[in-house]
Amino acid sequence: MSQYYNPASNKVDVRIMPMPQYAKEYFNYLLIERNLAPRSVFNYSVSIQTFLRWVKFLEMGRTDVKFQDINVEDVELEQISHFTRNDIYDFLSFCASTLSNAATSRAAKLSALTSFYSYLCEKSVYASSVENPTLGVAKPKLEKTLPKYLTLEECKKLLSVVTGKTEARDYCIIFWLLSCGMRLSELSAINLADIKDDKLLLHGKGRKERILHMSKPCMDVYAAYLVERSLYGENLDDKALFISPRTGNRLTGRRIEQIVESYLAMAGLQGNGYSPHKLRHTAATLLYQQGDVGLLEISEILGHASVGTTQIYTHITGETTRSALEEISSVLVE
Repeated sequence: MSQYYNPASNKVDVRIMPMPQYAKEYFNYLLIERNLAPRSVFNYSVSIQTFLRWVKFLEMGRTDVKFQDINVEDVELEQISHFTRNDIYDFLSFCASTLSNAATSRAAKLSALTSFYSYLCEKSVYASSVENPTLGVAKPKLEKTLPKYLTLEECKKLLSVVTGKTEARDYCIIFWLLSCGMRLSELSAINLADIKDDKLLLHGKGRKERILHMSKPCMDVYAAYLVERSLYGENLDDKALFISPRTGNRLTGRRIEQIVESYLAMAGLQGNGYSPHKLRHTAATLLYQQGDVGLLEISEILGHASVGTTQIYTHITGETTRSALEEISSVLVE
């Protein structure tokens, strides 16, 4: 299904998905009426495809079939319209035992199915003929684990090993992840036009936008990268900030992951569960430990929806978040 979603342009093409028509209508509903991000729609489509493959797998009654090769375009709505709660439990059990899906993955699939059946039963033209088997099915209990993060010394060690022909680009990427706490998708989506003076416009989760007031160290590494970027040659993506000098195209989230992973290995920090997302955890932790700021400031910087009902009415000014970011990024360059 990945060929129907382009992470670089953040577009998903529902029309050519190898899915039944009623499923395509659901994905269009998510895109148009619910205004979900294309990446979110793609993630939903993967879960629904897995469910429909399971339906067909049971119907085929064969064990010699490679699950991932099952085509679901011919799965009729009638085949899933009268499922019961026990059928959903059986599917989730299959995901756990046969597909080795962890609780978080099973919870995501259940969320997608709940949304899918809600659409079929309430919004679609098939409403009168479909029953909702997801009602009353609780999400798998998730294990509570403490987030992994780098210590301040490990952060400095990671930054110290950045080198090569894209040194300024890679340094800027890692420095911003560590000091600003942006999501991987937000970093990849940054355009040159999103930076004005010391303000960075981030395109966040759920199509929400926020502005970060960038510190001087953040702007310094950005300026150094712009000099390097100007040497990459011609035929470059004139919109994207972070690009490949070889192709001229925007760096995808996966490519940024690979870049970060390579430097983690060079710094001897591989195998500790660190990733670009863990650098986001690191930024939040360092902001709290080193930045002398409260949870509400950190919530605004990270783009979280809320830090609790008692704080929802509190307004944080741009100057407050600016000083917080200034503090943490200054610590990194000491």
